[in-house]
Amino acid sequence: MKPAEYWRRRSEEVADRQFAKADAYQKELAREYARATEEIRRSIEVFYQRYAINGEVSMAEARRQLSGSELRQFKMTLEEFTEKARNNADGRWTKQLNEVYYRVRVSRYEALLTEIQQQVELLAGSRQRRTRKLLGDVYEDTYYRTIYEIQRGTGFGATFAKVDQETLEKVLGTQFAGSNWSKRIWGDRDKLVTELRTRLAQAFIRGESAERTARELAERMGVSLSNAERLVQTETAFFVGEATFAGYKASGVVDQYEFLATLDSRTTEICREMDGKVFALSEREVGVNYPPLHARCRSTVVPYFDDEIDVGERIARDENGQTYYVPGDMTYSEWRNRYVETPNYGIMESNNSVIQRAKSIYESWDKKDRKEFADKILAESGLHLKAQLHDIPAYGQCRLDPSGTTMVVNTFELNSNDRRTHAYQIKTLFHELFHAKSHGLSHDVHQIGFRDWAYFDDVFAEAFSHYAVKEMGIFTEIAPSYARHLVETLPRLKTLPEFKNANSIADFGKVAFNYRFSENATAVWGDLKKAVDQVSFDFAKYSQAYLKYIDENGEELIDKMLENMPEQSIYKSVMMSDLRVAIESNAQGLAGRQRFLMENLLLLAMDRLGVKAP
Repeated sequence: MKPAEYWRRRSEEVADRQFAKADAYQKELAREYARATEEIRRSIEVFYQRYAINGEVSMAEARRQLSGSELRQFKMTLEEFTEKARNNADGRWTKQLNEVYYRVRVSRYEALLTEIQQQVELLAGSRQRRTRKLLGDVYEDTYYRTIYEIQRGTGFGATFAKVDQETLEKVLGTQFAGSNWSKRIWGDRDKLVTELRTRLAQAFIRGESAERTARELAERMGVSLSNAERLVQTETAFFVGEATFAGYKASGVVDQYEFLATLDSRTTEICREMDGKVFALSEREVGVNYPPLHARCRSTVVPYFDDEIDVGERIARDENGQTYYVPGDMTYSEWRNRYVETPNYGIMESNNSVIQRAKSIYESWDKKDRKEFADKILAESGLHLKAQLHDIPAYGQCRLDPSGTTMVVNTFELNSNDRRTHAYQIKTLFHELFHAKSHGLSHDVHQIGFRDWAYFDDVFAEAFSHYAVKEMGIFTEIAPSYARHLVETLPRLKTLPEFKNANSIADFGKVAFNYRFSENATAVWGDLKKAVDQVSFDFAKYSQAYLKYIDENGEELIDKMLENMPEQSIYKSVMMSDLRVAIESNAQGLAGRQRFLMENLLLLAMDRLGVKAP
């Protein structure tokens, strides 16, 4: 085993590498703030040049309405602002700009405030994008380098989970000290806008000069920059710590860590006192015995090994994973190329991690409390929703808000009066989970319309639910919902390369899983809709290949269908009569309840016999 000094040096190198990235971003951040401050100064100078009397602008003068020509010019400016703000993750500012644009009366003061707020909003949007990129890179690089250093230092390696997009999104949503970095950035923006508004109003009320007004606003920008720098430093330390902890767990050999403070003139007393103390991983508590302990903290941790540990023996106990020898002279780039970049080598692909975790939850669930099960599945899927069980007109539903560029999922609801069997209730839960996972994804609702978007989302949600139920180990046949959607769409999807080998609904659901749960998750259906629309489909003609089977197994198929709609069981005799009409008409010209019945029975036959292309 390597000496303690070896592990300290390696841990410091990994952490310092990440802090250097944060330092580089801080310099860029300072330049962005300087540019924004200069734009605000220019706006103030132009405002005073236009409206000042004896070098002052009273509040009464500032509140005068823009003239017709000024309003037209201002609206041209708003169009430029809207275009620049289009990439902001928070669509609130774009909405406010649109509201101002359509007003017929705008005061000089409001116009100036809009120009100033534009700079703040662009800063916040840039901070969101750049901070997300920084912290994502910090987490991934620290995680892999931590595992690399442990494997190189011990000489042994074992399979570990890859950092995919799903994992990264979940990590980036982690809260620290009651909030997370993204919420803090938007909070900083709101505070800065309020402070700048207040300072500007006070300047006009006191009759201050343009120079003094610009200087006071610049001072507030300086305070905001300091807060932004503190956030970058502290959040970087937090994500270095989270990735290091994840790397320790993934290594399979680290049970304890040693607190390592950076001892210099800036080291705080609390970090000095913690330096050298050893804790079990299970005792880790961020802010108490695990860094960061305070704002701008740069302490880190070191793997701690007892002298008697046999790393090779410990790794060999992992019966579920592949073990391998890692030479001490292997470089990081060589290690990463072999064990990270090379598919299925040393990596437990986490593409199916949601399903694997869901199955584990399902197997330990008492099969009684649906809300408890749903809440655990939602949490493991990286969603912050809580399931609601109440009386709703459907078996399940999610309330979506597609008004912005990314989907917002507000609720996850299940019917408290669902009288179907346990298997069907689980199917519905996974159907709604597919919808819920659209949260935060870019969508094309505004391009193709919500009706068409929801149509395709329901097709894949239903197919995914059949795949997920089977993965849970529930192999009872389940009658599907959304029969018309699936009957009209699955055969046409089968003509596309990625679906050509799909035969059952669950097969299509496996592809749907990748659409929504992989690192390339999507909520954009326009291209797929276009491809499907190019394939013609005739219901009566398509039914012919399954009509004999439906005729021979009609009553059993109806019974299966009614499992998914038990409240309709009283109409079974009517359905039997409708089936005779449908068969005798050769499925031609069906409408109403006969078409509905035939669609459901046809879909069951397709699932059993295999979906055919049109």
